[in-house]
Amino acid sequence: MASREGISGRHAVLQALRSDREVHSVIISKDSDKDPALKAIREAAAARAVGVQYVLPGELVRTVGANNQGVGAIVAPLPDYSVKDLLARAKAAGEEPFLIAVDGIEDPQNLGAIARSALLAGCHGMLVPERGTAAIGAGAVKSASGAFSLLPVAKVSSLGGALANLKRDGVWLVGADANGGKAPWKLKLTTALCLVLGSESAGLSQQTLDALDERVCLPTPGGDLSLNVSAAAAAILFERVRQSAKA
Repeated sequence: MASREGISGRHAVLQALRSDREVHSVIISKDSDKDPALKAIREAAAARAVGVQYVLPGELVRTVGANNQGVGAIVAPLPDYSVKDLLARAKAAGEEPFLIAVDGIEDPQNLGAIARSALLAGCHGMLVPERGTAAIGAGAVKSASGAFSLLPVAKVSSLGGALANLKRDGVWLVGADANGGKAPWKLKLTTALCLVLGSESAGLSQQTLDALDERVCLPTPGGDLSLNVSAAAAAILFERVRQSAKA
């Protein structure tokens, strides 16, 4: 595994600086150095004694990629978490485990958007298969707006095995299924929960469907089109937030 990697985008860099993640340097394009939107990044870098380099736009692109909003950073790779680490995080907080798992998400932007919603909804972590799912690369990191620096991710060799272990630990497995299931507000989502999301094209794999305790489906009275997976994730996650607020 590489000891360093590049991230780009204002939110991603700022959240990395505000997290416990090791940040080696911040890189700002010379044509953006007077942009007031970068003031918070410079201040956060100064607070952590992280050096700031000013480079030509082309060098920034070569280092952290395009669509960088004029800023990038060289950071340590994301920590390696286990599923047990995620459960321990919930226990340390005195809360029921609240996890999210992805089953074949193909679009890095969807993966990043799901992570962002999961973080904001209070998830204790995310399960991502090592194969068959988009990598947590530049596209996912930028779409997540810094969520991957704050949301623990457990990379699992077998999602089916990980889900089986969660079930044995008393975690309720609920899969989002566009083909049918109960509306989220008809389910009690405040228990120990792992929400599982399937691929944009094929949905949940049969192995995952067989492992579920329940399926959830968002009604769409306006038509028979299905929601984008990241939009569906946000709606279900925040239904749990709503239920928790009422409890």
